[in-house]
Amino acid sequence: MSDRKIAQKTARPFYKSIWVVLVILASVVLSGFTVNWISLSQLPSSFDKGLTIQTAFKQAKTPLLIEFYSDTCSTCQRLTPLMHQIYLERYPKELTWVMIDMDQADNAPIAQLFGVNELPAVFLFDPRRMKKQRIELGDFVTPQSLTQAISNGVSLLHTAKKPSLAKIASSKGEGS
Repeated sequence: MSDRKIAQKTARPFYKSIWVVLVILASVVLSGFTVNWISLSQLPSSFDKGLTIQTAFKQAKTPLLIEFYSDTCSTCQRLTPLMHQIYLERYPKELTWVMIDMDQADNAPIAQLFGVNELPAVFLFDPRRMKKQRIELGDFVTPQSLTQAISNGVSLLHTAKKPSLAKIASSKGEGS
């Protein structure tokens, strides 16, 4: 067998594997799978308006809807656009939406204060009553389940009573 024929036979599997890879890449690109992966407009930070928890705490006249997120968190990437849509449709006058980027190291103490141990994490916080309510997201978040979870949290915040000074004083006296 000549050297040329041997070279042709060994090159065929290589060319076939290149074609397979190209076909797979083309099908992925054409399916739109990479659009959400590449698109920066869908990253959670693109919805962050820069309202800090400190500013929101001082200025908000409504309870805070607090979302802890990371741009590298795939669940956050799916949840944030949904949260944004639900917030705009149902709660713009009832809640103040605050996004806390966990990729920034200075936000770690805030996450620790809220007890965040996984992302995404969503809380409702009423600064007037000093009451927080974690929004349980579950494994599969749908618009209906998220709306229901936020509504339940808002109801719990509204029914919570502000502790009286007499109760606080008596509970401190019992512990000493």
